[in-house]
Amino acid sequence: MRRTTIKARSSNARHRRHRYVAAVGALLGLTLALSGSIATAQDTAATGPAAAAAAKLEPGFTPLFNGKDLSGWAIRMDPNKEGIRLTMEDVCSVSDGVLTGTAKPYGWLYTNRKDYTNYILKLEWRWPKQEKQARAPNSGVFLRMGEPNRKCYAAGLSYGGAGNLWTLGRKCDTDPKRSNRYRCEMSENAEKPYGEWNEYMITVDGGDITLEINGKVVNKGANAEIEPGSIGLQLEVGTVQFRNIRIKELKK
Repeated sequence: MRRTTIKARSSNARHRRHRYVAAVGALLGLTLALSGSIATAQDTAATGPAAAAAAKLEPGFTPLFNGKDLSGWAIRMDPNKEGIRLTMEDVCSVSDGVLTGTAKPYGWLYTNRKDYTNYILKLEWRWPKQEKQARAPNSGVFLRMGEPNRKCYAAGLSYGGAGNLWTLGRKCDTDPKRSNRYRCEMSENAEKPYGEWNEYMITVDGGDITLEINGKVVNKGANAEIEPGSIGLQLEVGTVQFRNIRIKELKK
C-alpha cells in the first residue's frame, strides 16, 4: 500500500511539472510572438514617410521641402496665358512626404530664398504614371534662377532626357559633341521607368555644374556664371512627383 502511494504521488508530481513546463513554454512563446509583433510594428513605423525623409538628411544638408506643405516656396504660372489666376494649391499637393505637381498650365515652383549660389542639391523624383498626351512628360530643376526674366541653368527631367543640361540666358561650356545653342544632352540615360523613384544629385560649385542621376555622372558644365538665385521645380508636361529635397551649401 505504501509503495503504491509513493508511486501515485511521484506520478502526480511529474504531471504537475509537465503542466508547469507547458504553461511556461506557452507564456514564453506568447511573449516572443508579442515582441515580434511590436518589433514589426516599430519597423513599419520607422519606414514611414517621416522616417524616410529623416534617413535621407545627411550631415550638412538641410531640407528645402518639409514633406508637409509648401512653406518656403512660391509659384509662377506661364506669363503668356492671360486671365489665368491659379494658386499653388490648384496645381500642387502634398501627401505622405511627396509633392505632386501638374502642368495645367505651364509654370514653376521656386524657393523664396534667392541667394543660393554654391551647393549640392539632392532630390528624388518620379513620373507616377504614363499619361496620354502629345508630348513626353517634362520637368526640370532650375539653378541660380534670376528674376523676373528667369535666366538660369536647368537640370533636365524630361522623360528619356533626364540629365540634359540647359543654359537659359546663361553662359556655360559643355561638351561640343553633345551640345546645341541651349542644351547639352546627357552622356547616358540613367533614368528608371515610369513609377520608380530616381535620385538627382546636382553640384553647383563656382563655375562648375555636375549632374548625377542614380549614382551616375551624366553631364558637366564649366565656366558657368556665378550668380545667386532661386532653386526652381519646373511644371511643363504631365504629372511629376518630388520628395526628399535637401541642400548643402558650399563655402567659398
